[in-house]
Amino acid sequence: MSYMNRASGLIVLSGLLSVGSAAAGPTPEEKCEADKNKIAGKYAFCRQKAEMKAIKKEEPADYTKCDSKLLLKWQKAAEKAVNKGTTCMDSVSDPDIQSFVTAHADAVAAALDGGTLPECGDGSLNAVGEQCDGGDLGGESCTSIGFGGGTLACDGTCAFDTSGCGSFPATGQTTAYGTGSDGDVQAGVGLSYTDNGDGTITDNNTGLIWEKKDDSGGIHDKDDTYTWSTGTNDMDGTITSTFLAVLNGDSSGCVGAGDPDPCCTGAGTGTCTPFAGQTDWRIPNYKELTSILDLEVFIPAVDPAFHQSATCTACADVTLATCSCTASFGYWSSTSDANFAGFAWGVGFSVGGVNGDGKSNFKCVRAVRGGS
Repeated sequence: MSYMNRASGLIVLSGLLSVGSAAAGPTPEEKCEADKNKIAGKYAFCRQKAEMKAIKKEEPADYTKCDSKLLLKWQKAAEKAVNKGTTCMDSVSDPDIQSFVTAHADAVAAALDGGTLPECGDGSLNAVGEQCDGGDLGGESCTSIGFGGGTLACDGTCAFDTSGCGSFPATGQTTAYGTGSDGDVQAGVGLSYTDNGDGTITDNNTGLIWEKKDDSGGIHDKDDTYTWSTGTNDMDGTITSTFLAVLNGDSSGCVGAGDPDPCCTGAGTGTCTPFAGQTDWRIPNYKELTSILDLEVFIPAVDPAFHQSATCTACADVTLATCSCTASFGYWSSTSDANFAGFAWGVGFSVGGVNGDGKSNFKCVRAVRGGS
């Protein structure tokens, strides 16, 4: 090679070196990411190696060294980034990564022992990315994931199906009166209730807990009526001083010696037990009260959970599953008329109509608790 060729080669090599030196290296964050990938991989390998040794020795696998190494190295990777004046890009803790990789390593070991690899559709919450699988919801419910109530399900991709969750129930109407009518669309969550066996009913959609009514002549009697206000426009009528007082365990609401409610009959002995063991019973607001209407039926316009016509005439105990009544009259809500302070909104449970009425008038009531 001539001198000129060698010189040209040196120039080219120098240029390449210059380009190489100008290229940016990995940032401290990227180095941490790379380190943690390596650590996670080594941990998975360590567990599978422990499985291998256990199989050959025919004894339980020992993961002690694997676990201790993972936790130590994971923390060191994070500390290294901090020493460089930054932090790792992930927010994954060492126990979280340990649990995640362990689950995968165990799944591989189980499959190699004659089982199958976890997959969506096997009815068990065990594969990567699954929120659920079939009936296995991992202990979650509509309420636990942030909805007011309803029925949580699992779709075909092993993700939560929240279409049955929500706090906006349907009207109950199923008869269609043309395309786009309520009965045709049936918007909202289907009506769903559970009798709790203690005189209360839970709305599975809203999560609200409702008082059952009976025909006993006591505080739960469907025909009892109360005033909303004494004339002050405030909710200080017998709806609170008598009805809610007794339900919440205050014997001052008892109407007399003949009052059959357990709270009142036991008041003389100093024992006044609140209804269903709870002291936060209240009057439902307008929207809460209309949420239990079932507009596919009438007189009264409620689900059978709130009215069992065959037994209501002899219904004398709200704790019985066969005892649940609704009067076909107007029921007070706790919501006032914005235009007339002396009026409050009521709901007629005959056919489901709503109207404002003077607060000193008498209407039926049904107590509720819960909600957000």
